[in-house]
Amino acid sequence: MKTQISITTIKESISIMAPFSETNNKRFRSKGGKFDRPSGAWVFPVTPAVTDLITTLWGIPSQLVRIRVDKSQITGSNEWMIGGYKLACRRHRDRAVEMPAGVQIEEGGWTDSGGSMKHPKPECDGDCITLSVVVHRSFAEAHGHEIIAEHSDSPSETSSRLHEFTDNELLAEATRRGLIADAA
Repeated sequence: MKTQISITTIKESISIMAPFSETNNKRFRSKGGKFDRPSGAWVFPVTPAVTDLITTLWGIPSQLVRIRVDKSQITGSNEWMIGGYKLACRRHRDRAVEMPAGVQIEEGGWTDSGGSMKHPKPECDGDCITLSVVVHRSFAEAHGHEIIAEHSDSPSETSSRLHEFTDNELLAEATRRGLIADAA
């Protein structure tokens, strides 16, 4: 199982990699987040407000689980969301619906086109659709979602690749991005 988000803390900042979402981007900017184009991540100062935002959107990083989500639990129109997890979007009216990593259709399906030219949106084929999504257990429990599968690995083993780099490589990259002063 893989979740769509990756949260990393380096020195005095928190880095969040998540699928593009207009809704989340507004939230990120309101908490002082800056988008780092080279890494494709949002970077924040470590503050209680940012920690609260992370907890609200995705739960406290914990064991990963797969939950069942019915259409009645989904928020948004142009992009379907549950908390900070993006479930689906349609970039153009006649294009296929896009779902990020960790999201699957359990029942139902998508229409071939949805919304208008100006406001495309995902629409389900028929009256209902059921999705499953990989989330942190703390998010699932806080929002009362039905857990349908559990993940055996810890989130640190699945969401962080920092152990693959030497300390010098990490310092050089952080310096290159301007996250810390020149280490030399």
